[in-house]
Amino acid sequence: RLTATLKIEVKVPVTKITLSETSLTMKKGKTHTLKAHVTPEDASNKNIKWSSSNSNIVSVSNGKLTAKSAGTTTITAESNGKKATCKVKVENPEVAVTSIKLNYKVLHLNKGDTANLKVEKITPSNATDKKIVWSSSNSNVVSVSNGKLVAKNPGSAKITAKTSNNKTATCKVNVIIPVTRIELSSYYVSLKVGETKKITATVYPKDATIKQLEWHSEDYHKLSVLNGTIKANNGDTGYVWCKVYSASNSDVKAQFLVHITK
Repeated sequence: RLTATLKIEVKVPVTKITLSETSLTMKKGKTHTLKAHVTPEDASNKNIKWSSSNSNIVSVSNGKLTAKSAGTTTITAESNGKKATCKVKVENPEVAVTSIKLNYKVLHLNKGDTANLKVEKITPSNATDKKIVWSSSNSNVVSVSNGKLVAKNPGSAKITAKTSNNKTATCKVNVIIPVTRIELSSYYVSLKVGETKKITATVYPKDATIKQLEWHSEDYHKLSVLNGTIKANNGDTGYVWCKVYSASNSDVKAQFLVHITK
């Protein structure tokens, strides 16, 4: 009597494959491992073939990813014709700012003026995050928006530029109400040699911050002047011009003529 045994092997195919992540971001030089899961659990052949659409950006070996250069690529896991993908973005490593420099350390502004502060230098130049946040220590004196200053009222304020990693640079801003006009009590004076006379100067506007004046004689040999007091010296007779300047704004001036006689 003869008998025969027939062994039948039933193969269970992979019907689906899923990955632990469908998208991710990596830094250049870093590694990451993707995990693949096949369905059904009892699939006969669970071997997975891994590939990268651009191995110059990300290479893959048995699910282990290595980020090589900045860019985007797609990682594919395949088994029995079934596929799953993960989109991978590679970014360059973060380079932190170590210092920043502004185009001004000190500014003097008149009330109502505007000015622009700029970040003149960021170190290192290839810093990843160059975002700057601006602030004023007293926005009632000076306001700032993206580096643009508006001088609002007399006083001082410190303008600060700060990076996301708290590196700072500052500029001190002084705001004044400038002198715009000088009026004199006399514009023509006649003096004899040896005589003195006081000239009174009035500055406008009345609330000017710096009211100091500078007095000058065109010929100190003939005529001296100190804080508005003029004196005809023991020199020659003739005519001498005197000028009065605002200490805070030399463009604003007044002048008077002195006639010196014997």
